[in-house]
Amino acid sequence: MTLTAPTPAINYGEFFTRRWVVDVLLDITGYTADRDLGSLHLLEPSCGSGAFLGPAVERLISSARAYGHDLALLGDAVRAYDLQSKHVKTARQVCRDLLVAAGAPEDTATALAKTWVRRQDFLLPGVDDLPADVAIGNPPYIRYDDLDAGTAIEYRRTWRTMKGRGDIYVGFYERCLAMLKPGGRVGFICADRWMRNQYGEDLRDLVSSRYAVEHVWTMHDVDAFESEVSAYPAITVLANQPQGTAVVADATAAFGETSAQALAKWSRDESMTHFTDTGVRAHRLPHWFPAGEMWPTGSPARLALIERLNDGFASLHDEATGTRVAIGIATGADKAYVTKDAGVAESGRLLPLSMRRDLMSGSFEWQGNYLVNPWDAAGNLVDLADYPRLAAYLGAHPAIKDRFVAKKNPDRWHRTIDKVNTSIIDKPKLLLQDMKARIHPVLEPGGHYPHHNLYYVVSDMWDLEVLGGILLSRIAQAFIEAYCVRMRGGTLRFQAQYLKKIRVPSPTAIPSELADELRSAFRARDIEAATTAAARVYGIDLLEYELTDTVPTMSREDVEPLLVNWWKAKNEAAARLLADGKSDTGAQARDARHMQSISMFVRQMFVDAGLAESDVTVDGIVPGYYRRSKNWDVVAMHKGHLVGLVELKSQASSSGNNANNRIEEAIGSAVDAKAVQELTGAFGNLGVWTAWCMTFNRDAESGQPIRSRKSKIRIPLEDPAFKSMTYASQYAIALERLISQKVYDAGWMVLTWLNDDGTVDYVEPIPTATAETLATQIEARVKFAIQALRNE
Repeated sequence: MTLTAPTPAINYGEFFTRRWVVDVLLDITGYTADRDLGSLHLLEPSCGSGAFLGPAVERLISSARAYGHDLALLGDAVRAYDLQSKHVKTARQVCRDLLVAAGAPEDTATALAKTWVRRQDFLLPGVDDLPADVAIGNPPYIRYDDLDAGTAIEYRRTWRTMKGRGDIYVGFYERCLAMLKPGGRVGFICADRWMRNQYGEDLRDLVSSRYAVEHVWTMHDVDAFESEVSAYPAITVLANQPQGTAVVADATAAFGETSAQALAKWSRDESMTHFTDTGVRAHRLPHWFPAGEMWPTGSPARLALIERLNDGFASLHDEATGTRVAIGIATGADKAYVTKDAGVAESGRLLPLSMRRDLMSGSFEWQGNYLVNPWDAAGNLVDLADYPRLAAYLGAHPAIKDRFVAKKNPDRWHRTIDKVNTSIIDKPKLLLQDMKARIHPVLEPGGHYPHHNLYYVVSDMWDLEVLGGILLSRIAQAFIEAYCVRMRGGTLRFQAQYLKKIRVPSPTAIPSELADELRSAFRARDIEAATTAAARVYGIDLLEYELTDTVPTMSREDVEPLLVNWWKAKNEAAARLLADGKSDTGAQARDARHMQSISMFVRQMFVDAGLAESDVTVDGIVPGYYRRSKNWDVVAMHKGHLVGLVELKSQASSSGNNANNRIEEAIGSAVDAKAVQELTGAFGNLGVWTAWCMTFNRDAESGQPIRSRKSKIRIPLEDPAFKSMTYASQYAIALERLISQKVYDAGWMVLTWLNDDGTVDYVEPIPTATAETLATQIEARVKFAIQALRNE
């Protein structure tokens, strides 16, 4: 491939690393000045302006002095590559200056710098094949979709791990690993998405089968780069040697140079298993996860728990105990095959069907749904000529014949996608929803067939209530959180492959008293009791493995996509108005689509907490007292009783015109709802629970205090909270006081803005009114409602 001069439009995926990060990576890869670095070969695959190369050369020079090496003979000690001419020039100058300062003649320094630093695409031919002792750096972050077609094809043809819609740093890992000497190490600070996403599967398998994972330090919130970026970075060290112990660390924004140096020092002592310092916790795992398996995610303690239980216990899906994990039936046309009308077909063709709604209370409460069943007991499709009512019913649903499965086999057009497995119908089953914030096993005593949105567990040996107690525990939850895909709002997407990862004891090894405790906890839906009993069965300390905290966490990954959609919809609405020759002022107020993502996000909080999807309505109309009715953005009900009302507001412009009006509307809406309940009781027996949420464009104000308005009424405005108030702080003060004075029960405030590069950022200025606190309060409200209405 011919290299062409880069243009300003090219994305080189550059993030320049802070010095303390470079130093700690050099330390933990073993590139330290006390070693004879002149006899080693250092590889830097994307050197940029020399953030890694400069400190590495400083160490090389210091080592050369100590070991008596002539600097002129160190030509093979370093190879650094970069695609940009300006970076190659800068990096060579860094090396040259360091060598001259160390006493090397200028011509020697110039020659060495030219030998060490080369302009070359590291993923294409032309790289020296010198085996490396240490490969180090911060590889570029460029999505495959952002490459030109020719380059993308060439990369994928050369590096087998570059699959799917990934990032080119995957190829940098593969090539550096291939160049390592026995015992050599790759140390990168790089995005860790490959450890979790599908596109990283081949790289994970390569690492687990042929190399050793020595360090994984998760640093998503750490100020590791010279500019602010959202790159989900982690320090990762991989070695060309058999797998030994592995250090996993989880760092917060408080993590810095001192803590990093302490962690690096601690990691060298193999006898130490736990580490805590400012902004970081770490754990030493006895080994890494084997090839062919997904790499779990979580805190160091949680990963240690997963590894310990993986080593000591069998999978939930286990032939030895006759325990199976599977998913229910997919019909391909639920509107036809799922019915509550018991008369649509012959009685033998209707099979009681269990669905998500049957599980909501925590005990199995069948809602009367049937599967219209075209399969006989042997697993064969029935002849419709033998069942005229079935034939007439299915024939009245033309959508059945439009399905792919029907077109593929026209003579078998009446089949469901999946067959009915008659052997499980009468068996007791533990049922689990396909999407839920927490694992939620419910016992179905038999006689029903599970729908496709349910997973089921059947067993020949387990007392399913005892097993249900184990699955209800936070230990099982830890497995699910480690492997499952987490969706917006904290929802976990359950799949059979993840459920099978759960490790359980042998049912015959559980003492009778602990079996009784697990059974009782399951019946009472008591997660705490289930966790305590399960911990005794597994022989683990709950505190050691961070299993005492039940509050769900809400990450930036959950909230940022909502605000991206908010800005996109708002700007599109403004563009439409301008195209029609209208003012774009207040576009977001006239186009409610900008709030759809946030509305669905909050709605999902109620669903994840335990309500049925049909219980939670977006843009629901409820009665008013001082007015006829009121549209609330989210309305949650359960068995005819109000669970919650949520008002969602946003403001992107015209702050001075709208702030007071929005606050007055908020107060009025809450007062109106409470009046309806107090004076009419229309909302049922649970009382009124309300939340107010505000999304505010930080750039809609200058940040300067709002100018005070003079009043003709001689009442002094002495409240210090409003001194030097901005429009953003006005909303924050109002929301804090609305909650503290019980006008609203909960809230959420977001300040958002667009960065110069077009990315979206945000802060949540009120610690008691964040996405996480809102989810927690909604969860408590839903649990109260379900318990209070259990007998209705």
